[in-house]
Amino acid sequence: MKKYFLVLTAAMILFTYNNVYGQVSLKRSGNAIFLSVKNSPMLVLGGETGNSEATSVDDIRNLFGNSVLMNTVNTLFVPVMWDMTEPEENHFDFSLIDETIKQARGKEKKIIFLWFGAWKNSMSCYAPAWVKKDTGRFPRAVDAAGNKMEIVTVFSDNLLAADKKAFCKVLAHIHDVDNEENTVIMMQIENEIGMLGAARDHCPLAEKAFAEWQKSGNHSI
Repeated sequence: MKKYFLVLTAAMILFTYNNVYGQVSLKRSGNAIFLSVKNSPMLVLGGETGNSEATSVDDIRNLFGNSVLMNTVNTLFVPVMWDMTEPEENHFDFSLIDETIKQARGKEKKIIFLWFGAWKNSMSCYAPAWVKKDTGRFPRAVDAAGNKMEIVTVFSDNLLAADKKAFCKVLAHIHDVDNEENTVIMMQIENEIGMLGAARDHCPLAEKAFAEWQKSGNHSI
């Protein structure tokens, strides 16, 4: 699970990694590091949408019709929600992503997508219903009193596989539709991972990992 934590704590990824987006990169000039898009430096003047302002095509069109916002920013931070992207397991809907990219191009804006996957502000509110309902396959985190929480435990390998698959599908789709234009310049992985309402997870998977950590004697963080 250590690799999972390292991935989830990364704030952003650039699409240049693994040569996916060769025209978006971080470059160095002396001691300065800057964002380069199509070989030109770019200063992101960003504005973030509300969490529920990109849940329909009409929402997205209205968002890009906001003249005050459009005159203020060159980049919009827009959520991509797992529950709306994969409402049924293995059945993906990229229509909201496509509309966001279409509208951004029409307004000559860039996009930074925010992946609301297994967690958002600690809770699993944007996980699909098929994940939330199957607590056997996707166990919940448990507080110290033994109460199940509205959080799918991070110790679930099944959750890792499902979230990873969906996220990779999103990246692949963006690559397919935007590799030349580079409207999308970054992607945030998850959002504010952590525990609200409990100091730590006490589900059986978490307790097993905690006991193994205590026994190892390696208590460095």
